Amino acid sequence: MASRGLKSGLNADVPENKQEYVTPSNYELEKLLSRSTVAYTRVNEVWTNIFIGDEQTARNRYGLQKMGVTHVLNAAEGERNSVCTGAGYYSDMDIEYYGIVAEDIPSFDLSVHFFTTAEYMRDVLSDGQ
Repeated sequence: MASRGLKSGLNADVPENKQEYVTPSNYELEKLLSRSTVAYTRVNEVWTNIFIGDEQTARNRYGLQKMGVTHVLNAAEGERNSVCTGAGYYSDMDIEYYGIVAEDIPSFDLSVHFFTTAEYMRDVLSDGQ
């Protein structure tokens, strides 16, 4: 999901200056993960204006609008084990939809779609959206 900008309802620690961000060491990441205290949230900002969310987030049209989401990339579109949204689901909103036919199960090899998905995301971000 892409957004026009951060909204006050998000709990994201984004540095004012991207150059201030320091990637944690492998040790620090392992220590964090071994504590098993990472809280589950339905949507997370993983890069400036790029969010990863679950099915409930994708189906919450009001929440998407409130967050300023402009694009939805569904990585689980299809007939089986899928997230049932589509371009029509967002047709009365100012949201562009892109779907990948895939099953939402751990054994599905989603990596075959990484390149085309990355190109789509690059194009969206380069358009300033």
